[in-house]
Amino acid sequence: MPYAAAAALVFLAARSAGLWMYLLSSPSSLGPQTLAALLRHALDLSLVAVALAGAASAGRRALRAAGALPNDPAWFGWVCGLVAGEAAWSLSVWLLVAGGLCQPLPCAALWLFLAAAAWRDRRELARLVPPAARGTLAIAACAVTLACLLLGAIAAGAPPTDWDTLVYHFALPKLYLAQGGFHRLPWSVSAHFPLNAEMLYAWALALRGDEAAQWLSWLHGPLLLVVAAAWASGGRSSTVGWVTAALLAATPAFCRVLGTGKNDLQTALAVTATIGAALEARRRQNARAWLLAGLMAGAAASTKLTGLWGAAAAALLALAAKRRRGEALLWFAAGAAVLGLPWYARNWLWTGDPFWPLLGRWLGDADAAVVYTRLRAADTGGLPRTL
Repeated sequence: MPYAAAAALVFLAARSAGLWMYLLSSPSSLGPQTLAALLRHALDLSLVAVALAGAASAGRRALRAAGALPNDPAWFGWVCGLVAGEAAWSLSVWLLVAGGLCQPLPCAALWLFLAAAAWRDRRELARLVPPAARGTLAIAACAVTLACLLLGAIAAGAPPTDWDTLVYHFALPKLYLAQGGFHRLPWSVSAHFPLNAEMLYAWALALRGDEAAQWLSWLHGPLLLVVAAAWASGGRSSTVGWVTAALLAATPAFCRVLGTGKNDLQTALAVTATIGAALEARRRQNARAWLLAGLMAGAAASTKLTGLWGAAAAALLALAAKRRRGEALLWFAAGAAVLGLPWYARNWLWTGDPFWPLLGRWLGDADAAVVYTRLRAADTGGLPRTL
């Protein structure tokens, strides 16, 4: 690991000519204020890391109590616990926001609860640390992974500049916090999307500020890499795990969202848990095992609209169950409803369309149809939107 870290730092240093020129021309920039900024970042990162560990611990215990968690592999139980725990945490913050109570003191109390949950399972959490990179290929892959994560950390430690973050992911929770409540913003399409990630940002914004929220987003990057590595290696080859992590970390889409305060990494983690749980339920041929897949699917759909594709994929697997298909679908639907319905039910009550404005033209909502047409016209992806 030290060799990989050194290689990653050398790589970043070679790409940072502008930084060295600035430091040479402004040596006073490396003063006490630099140390204070680093300590502030360390505090923010520590606070959100403990909160995520606590969410995973609490979620895992709740899933175990519901009889929805497989015993093996251990890492997968923690991933599902994190996804479920974050969903419950988001809904709790939603209640605080709706009641005008998302303020530093209640948010600190919520952090203390999560910290206590993490402390209770600290020994088991410590055993989840990935194995050290051994061998030339693994060390090289580790260096690539660390370099990508450090680039994301630079973005997370800077003031928010991403357009999507400024007008959507941070803007909405800031509006709700400033206005002391949760209400419809009819002029904002984004406000009608599922907002699980944004509620966690509201908590971080109320407790610490923008950079804490960005660190909360950034942490889902290394978590997703660890999950991908563990799944690919099957607990047998650390080299396979490190190469998998490096391939994913260097993906342009991953680098683009890492540390920017979006919701893509949270969605990817939830969809991964959804597919993993569905495959496990299919392997076990146990109808009740589909409850976990449903819960993960609901959490994914409550984080981003694209999470619905993961839910649909898992539902198709449940539909293809060889035994007790109807019961499997019922368990899956029950789990998806628990963690997936709240945001869509809110839209239904507000607009009569759970996916507003997407179904406006079919539901007879002329205003929504116009909004949806404008959305399609404003798409700059360069590809036609088809089913």
